Parts: sequence; C-alpha cells; structure tokens
Amino acid sequence: MSEQVPRPKSRPPGPVNPKGARYFDASMEEFCVGCFGPEDAHLTTIREGSKALGFPPIAITPMDGQVLSTLVVAANARRAVEIGTLGGYSALWIARALQPGGVLDCFEIDVDRAQFALEHLTKAVPPITVAVHIGPALDHLRHVLTPVDFVFIDADKENYPNYLEWAAKSLRSGGIVALDNAFAWGHLREPDKAPRPAEAHAIRQAVEQLANDKRFRASMIPTNEGLAVGVRV
Repeated sequence: MSEQVPRPKSRPPGPVNPKGARYFDASMEEFCVGCFGPEDAHLTTIREGSKALGFPPIAITPMDGQVLSTLVVAANARRAVEIGTLGGYSALWIARALQPGGVLDCFEIDVDRAQFALEHLTKAVPPITVAVHIGPALDHLRHVLTPVDFVFIDADKENYPNYLEWAAKSLRSGGIVALDNAFAWGHLREPDKAPRPAEAHAIRQAVEQLANDKRFRASMIPTNEGLAVGVRV
C-alpha cells in the first residue's frame, strides 16, 4: 500500500491562473517543435508507417516526445520502461535520450504493433538496446531488472493505478515516472461524463495516487493530453 499524505477533505479553490492567460495553440506548438527540434526521418517513418498499417492514431506528438526526452535526460536514465509502445514512436524518443549503454524495456499487447516497433527500434542510430515484451504488461513487468530510472505509462488506462504502484516500487531515488493522457480527455474532474468512464476514473485515481503518495514529488505538465510527472524521493 502507498503511504498517503493527510489532506483536508476540501480546499478553497484559490486562483490557479489569476492572469487568465491562454497562449498555447496549434501555431505556438508548431513554433516550439521547430525551435526545440522536430522529428527526424526515422521518427516520421515510424509515425507514417503506423498510420499506413492502421494502428490506432494515439501516438504522442513530437512536442510530447521532446518533453519525454528531456525528462529522461533529467533522470540521467540508463534503464527505462515504457508501458504501451504502439508502433515505437515514443520509445525512440525515450531510447535516444538514455545514457550510453542504456536499456529500454517496452511492453505492447498487440503482436503486430510490437513487431513493427522492434523492427524500427533495432534500426535506431546510434544503436540502442531494447526489448519489446508482447502481452499484458502486468504479466511481464516482473521480468524487468530493477531498480529503473524512468517509467512512461501510456497503456490500458484501467490499469494506470497498478502500473503506477509498480513504478513506485521499481524506480530508484531520483527516478521519474510520467503518465500520459492524465487529463482523461478533458474529464479528469468529472470522469462519469467521459466517453469511457471506467478509464477516466482509473486515470483520476492514478493522478490522485501520484499526488498524495509520499514516495513522489509530483505535478502536472499541461501538455495537450496532460502529463502527470513524479520524481521518486
């Protein structure tokens, strides 16, 4: 069981953004991606190849990739885990940011997507050491050598609380966990109104779990989908 920080049952809302500023839009995102480094040809090949094969259009954006890459470097990560790999787009962003000799363990439930990801990740330049585990992540995470330095969670949402608990037990001190889709498609505050309420409830549970767990110092990065981030203390 995670150790929880005692909190009052209710809080005065307070000013979240007293200036009321809302500057971020598609043109700003385009500028930021170009400024900090757009995807290269290999990343484009993975993204377009995934689309051509009919994989779900749910991969992270190039800007999300930049954020993940920065977090991996901030963690000085050599061992990373990605839960939910799809076609390997986000995995490549993560792997390239690892320290020399780094290892990435990826988990993908779909065989075709896992094989596509592995095919492209083994072509990475510079070369990376990667293992793509096929099947339900909860059945295979026990095979990961721990402690790890970075964990990215972007798989079946109803298991987010379980994945987060695994990360809490498996990260070293100073390691980082990141949960994608943390805004629950805009329904984090009212998950019952989400198109998939069970998934939205699980995301909210994981977000609150991360926020209240003494094992983490955590916050939210307001990407388009929401990225909840915690540093293991």
